[in-house]
Parts: sequence; C-alpha cells; structure tokens
Amino acid sequence: MTTISSQPKDKPLPPQAAPVLSTGNSIKLKEQGDVYLGQGNLEAAANCYRQAIAIDPNYAKAHSNLGFVFMQQGATADAEESLKRALSIDNTNADTYFMLGNLATLARGDLEQGCRYLQKAVELSADLEVAYLDWARYMKFQGKLEQVKQFLISGLEKHPSRADYHRHLGNIYQDELQFDLAANCFQRALSIYPDDADALANLGFILYKQGQSQQAHATYEKVFSCLKTATINAPNDTDLHFKLANFLTSQNRYKEAIDGYERVLTLNPEYGEARLGRGMALLVTGQFESGWEDIKDSVKYAALPPTEMPEPVWLNDADVHGKTILLHADQGLGDTIHFVRYAEQVNSLGATVYIRAQASLKSLLMTLPGVSRVFGDEEILPPFDYQCSLSNISLAFNTTLASIPAKVPYLQASADRTAYWSNEFSDFSKAKIGIVWSGNPLLRNDKYRSIHLQRLSELLITGDHHFFLLQKEIRSVDAPFLSDLKNVTDLRSHLVDFSETAAVIANLDLVITVDTSVAHLAGALGKPVWIMLPFSPDFRWLLDRNDSPWYPTARLFRQSEIGDWDSVIKDLKRALDLEFM
Repeated sequence: MTTISSQPKDKPLPPQAAPVLSTGNSIKLKEQGDVYLGQGNLEAAANCYRQAIAIDPNYAKAHSNLGFVFMQQGATADAEESLKRALSIDNTNADTYFMLGNLATLARGDLEQGCRYLQKAVELSADLEVAYLDWARYMKFQGKLEQVKQFLISGLEKHPSRADYHRHLGNIYQDELQFDLAANCFQRALSIYPDDADALANLGFILYKQGQSQQAHATYEKVFSCLKTATINAPNDTDLHFKLANFLTSQNRYKEAIDGYERVLTLNPEYGEARLGRGMALLVTGQFESGWEDIKDSVKYAALPPTEMPEPVWLNDADVHGKTILLHADQGLGDTIHFVRYAEQVNSLGATVYIRAQASLKSLLMTLPGVSRVFGDEEILPPFDYQCSLSNISLAFNTTLASIPAKVPYLQASADRTAYWSNEFSDFSKAKIGIVWSGNPLLRNDKYRSIHLQRLSELLITGDHHFFLLQKEIRSVDAPFLSDLKNVTDLRSHLVDFSETAAVIANLDLVITVDTSVAHLAGALGKPVWIMLPFSPDFRWLLDRNDSPWYPTARLFRQSEIGDWDSVIKDLKRALDLEFM
C-alpha cells in the first residue's frame, strides 16, 4: 500500500458507485480495492475491503487499507478501530504503525503515543522515510531528540547495515556541529547503499560547510546522476520524479525543476505536493500568475491545523460590498505578517474585514488599516459571509510583480511601548542593531536558513555597534558562545508577543536576520532590515536581486553556493562598516 503523508488530507470525495463483486476471493477483492483507492474512489475501495474482510476476518492488509480509507474520509474513530484490528492480526506492518502514529498526533494531539507508533514504524521499515521525519520532529518538539539519537546508536549496534540509521544519525550530528562525525555517518550509509541520494546530498552539504566546495560540487553531481538514472529506469515512478524535482530546486535549477514537477503531474494530476512544488518554483522565478494558482490548495499542507468552515471561499469572485469576510492564517508567523497587507484592499471593496491569526500576533494586527476585528486562533468566531486563507489572498488579487502592495508601514508599534523602549535605550550611543540568526528548528528547511551563533562571532564582536537579541529561543549549541559577546543585550525575557518586539524594533537603527518572522515584522514596520538568505530562497525573495518588491526597506544578502554563510557575513560586515561608522 502507498504510504500516506502526515499532512492534512483532502475532504472526503462524494460517494461513488461501489459495486458488489461476485468473486469470493478475498485477495482479489483486496487488490480490486487497491485499484479503486488509486483512482480516488474511496467508497468503492472501502466496499471491496469490507467484502474481503467478510470472507477472511483475519486479513490484516484489508483491515489496514480500510483504516486508510477512513482516514482519508476524516472518520478517525473508524480508522483507528480498523488499524488496531490490523495490528492485532499482524504487528509487523510498518504502514499500519505509521498511520496510527498520524492519528494519535494529528487527530488526538497525543504526541507520546504517536511517537511510540512512529518509532515502531521506523524499526520495521528502512524505506518509510516520512515516518522517521515525523517521529524525529515530534520528539524534537518535546525536547526528546537525544532519545532519538540514542535509539539510532543502539539500533546500529544491532543492525549495522541500516543505511537509513547512519544517515539519520549523521543529520543529528550535523545539527550539533559535529561535522566529522556527521560525514562519517553519511559515508557509512553510502558504503552500504552507494546510490543513496539523500546521504549523498547530506554529505555534499557537510562538504560545503567544511569549505570543500570542489568535492561538494562533485557529490551533488552524483546525487543528480543517481536520481536521473533512477527516473530513467522507472519512468512512471512519480515519487522518484518528485524527489528529483525537489533536488533541482535546492540547486536553484528551477527551469529543470518545473519540468520535473510537470512530469509528475502528467503521470498523476492529483499529486498535490508536486503541484505545490511547481507553484513555489514558479513564484520564486517571478511567474506569479501560474504560481498562485498552483499553490491554491496549499492549505492541505498548512503549518496550522486546518479549520473546516462552511462559509464560501472568496477569491475576489463575488461582490463583498456590505459583507463580512474572514482572512485566516494557515501558514507560519512570517507568512501571516507578509499577507495581512491585503486586508486594506479587501476593505476598500466595501467589506468588513476580520482577521484570525496566531495569538502572539493579535495585538499587533489590531493596528492594520481596514480591519474591524482580530481573533486569536483559539477564539470563537462571530458570523461572517466569506472566508479566504491568507496564503490565497495574492491569488484573489491576481498579484504580479508590478502590482505587489508594497506600501509600508502597514503595521504599527504601540506608542506607549515604543516610548518605554526609547527610554531604555537612551544610554546607548552606538548604532543599535537587532539580530536573529535562527528560526523554528521544526521546519524541514531550517538547516539551510538558520546560522549557528559561532559563525556570527566576527560580526558581533565589533565595538562600533551594539546588538539586541530579537529571537525568543537560544539553542543549546549556541548558548556557550552567547556569554562571550560583550556588545550584545539579551531581550528574550521581554519579548512577550510581536507587539512588544515591534516596539523594540521601532527604536533600532537596523535589524539583521535570517529568513524568519522578524524579517517580515521589520519590513512591515518600514524599518531597515538586512536579510541573510540561503542559496535556495523562499519564493518571496525571488532570485538574483538584493532588494525586495514586497518590503522596500529590505536589503538581501544571498549565499553564492549552498551553505556559504562566510561570504554573506563578510558582505554584511563590510556594509555595516560603510553605513554605520
């Protein structure tokens, strides 16, 4: 059975004809159910699985696949019952454990139980990559990543030929800045499976980190060769084509990546993640019209749990004069700050505009022009007529590069809190600069966009400027270096929400940050912000430019190759010396 994604699923399809098959063969019935499942005919698939179970009540795979159908339909209680029944018959099926892990974490919010199921899926299958990624992410969220590390170390003592264990352990060492240990793990993985594209890509990243650019380039070329050969040998394997396209985006080879995503969608027009990947590639290359359309369904892969709303979706396809429309956050904090700029345009159409967003943004978003009310993500909403996710609002206005609403500031810091911080900073005569070097470690691309504090030491030790920490969390790997920085003031305990952070930024001369929510906040406030970008950037920063059409006060500092923060920091230091003598 095809493994499922941990992302929220589509809404249940409308019931379709579910034929009663005359065969009395449970295996054939299950296989016919799999065909229907591949076609998206959930009712027919469920009917086949039920008939197979009626003939053979101990048919574990039929129970498991029926559970999968129930998950797709949102019937979580029925899904859990079917999956647990499958497990009681056969406790060696990794897919079943994986699905139960998804139910526990996403449907019930039970991370502990979910992680137990996911760990078991990892133990049973070296091929179920998504199970490990989900398990490690949830364990990290609970502060238990060390347990994952010890699990891998113990697992390799028993199963030294598990290439996936070597690779996963290498990733943890890499995050801990133990690059030699990480490289050793990736090399061991490759000694077992020389064409492991993931291990090759990770080794290439380490080589860049260690300044071995030539070897890194050669390693990445081998990744491309391995994936290309695999797609040639399996031309109809959509997952392989998708993996190749994703790799090409990481190399900034966007034209080839777009072709790759299109190959996937030719083979399977319903491959939603490929459509989303193509959309992001189109947007970063400035092809907004088709890009917005492709990411229209990105709510299915949202950072925030989706909320079912009976009100119709508005994409500027109905007259909203005199109506009330809810614009609701569906991605991360930075995305919310980025897209709320459209509220004023919606209001100009004669609509009453409500915003629903993360609670930490509520007081800040109340300063938005054109907005009547702002609700936190847990608050009960009053009636409204239409709704639109913030990630789709650009599509609603058919935004092009020429029509980006870039009027800043569109958010305001509190006058009282701004005055408070003005007084607090009155004794600082040097240039006052906010600094953020890392973001949410749970994001899968975090290793590319975040910097370790040690790398910034040359920038932060200068006596000509004073830096203020604008990030809430300090990672354990960074903490030892913080105490040695004399020109840095730690504001973490004061930054209770984004409104307070905005008041601090209002009193600074400059903000320097990686691609995090603070970059968007400074830009939305109209403050000078210098943003350090990875080689393959987020779509809104586009390519080959040092300014941003979204934020007129932003200046972009880009990596010239993967992992090359040294040149970025050197450029930053030179710019600081020129502009803040």
